[in-house]
Order: sequence, then C-alpha cells, then structure tokens
Amino acid sequence: MKQRSTKSRTILLCSDIHGNLPALEAILDATRAESIDEIWNLGDITGYAPFPVGVIELLRNRRATNIIGNYDQKVLAFRDHRDQWKGNKRSDKYAAFEWNHGQLSAEARKFLKSLPESIKFQIGVPDNDNFVSADGGNNQSSYAGYIYHQIRSRLPQKQAGPGRQTDGA
Repeated sequence: MKQRSTKSRTILLCSDIHGNLPALEAILDATRAESIDEIWNLGDITGYAPFPVGVIELLRNRRATNIIGNYDQKVLAFRDHRDQWKGNKRSDKYAAFEWNHGQLSAEARKFLKSLPESIKFQIGVPDNDNFVSADGGNNQSSYAGYIYHQIRSRLPQKQAGPGRQTDGA
C-alpha cells in the first residue's frame, strides 16, 4: 500500500479517457484553480479517440497515479487476438483496438504494461479510511465487493417505515 501524508490534499479522480487528449486537457485547465495535489486515473487511457500516446505522455508528465484498464489491456493484446476478435467484436471496437495498437510506441507499451490492475490507498487514519481503485472491466469483483462493503458500512442506517428497507440498501 502506498503511504500518503495525512495532510489534506486535493485529488483529481478521472477514468475512461480513451485517448481523448483535448478532454483531458480541458479537465486539467478547468481544475487549475483547485490546486490539484494528485491525479488518480482509474484506467482506460487508450480506446476510441486518436491521441493515446498524448494522453499517456500528459499523465506521465503530471505524475498521475494510474491503473491499467480493460481497454488498455485489449489494445496491448490486439496482435495476439486480432483473428479471434475480428469475428466476435463489434467493428468499432475492433477498429479502435487495432488503430490504438498501431499508434503506441515501444515506450508507451512499456508504460501501460507496467501499470497495476488495482491500487489500495490509505486516505485517512490508518486502518480506517481506505480506497481501492480498479477498472470495472478488469473482473476485480473482490475489489468491487470490498468498496461496496466499506462504503455501505459508513452510510447511516435508514429508519424503518412504509416501503423503506432497514438494511441501509
């Protein structure tokens, strides 16, 4: 687990950029006044838009904390699966994986391959406030359950009444 300072900080949480560099730049410009301390990107750096390498470079330059998304994994795996995917992927997805695969430099591939599938952060008092990030497409069901139970345990319990559940759901 990455150890973080207990001081207050501002975190920009983003995901599913899918190669859309103008959108990422717009978000960073719009949040400039917020004095962002950290950027956490929850995956899918590559995908549909035409700037996967630009997005990677910007996230690296800003020292963002990144995890690999399912699209990133598929773009990296395209060469090994292209024949199989040609018959069973939607044509727009197939084209996106193929095009993005062809755009990635060796350095960009190495960067994507180095990313973890999930990261657990301590965001408050040790053993009290934890945050697990994982791309939903990575079949991280144990993490999804962990996040659900951590959040649910902190929600106020609803009062019983007509048509209302008492389990907090």
